[in-house]
Amino acid sequence: MSPNCIFQKFVEVISCLKILSQSTGTAILLYEELKQTTDDMTAALLEPFDATTIERDRALELLKHRSDLQLTSDEAVKF
Repeated sequence: MSPNCIFQKFVEVISCLKILSQSTGTAILLYEELKQTTDDMTAALLEPFDATTIERDRALELLKHRSDLQLTSDEAVKF
């Protein structure tokens, strides 16, 4: 692996951890915002978390895996 490839993977992992480490309230709001927006707006939504390299679908998937956010079949957030 080239150093550039390793660096890109490192940035991706750190960005994922930044999304996962948000408080429950912030994670709920972020999840709801991501559900309602398009791929074009993802970078702007994730910018405050310094996670602009993460794609919308990946961010939604990460938030779905949080144990403190339980999603029902209609994807309404419960906590």
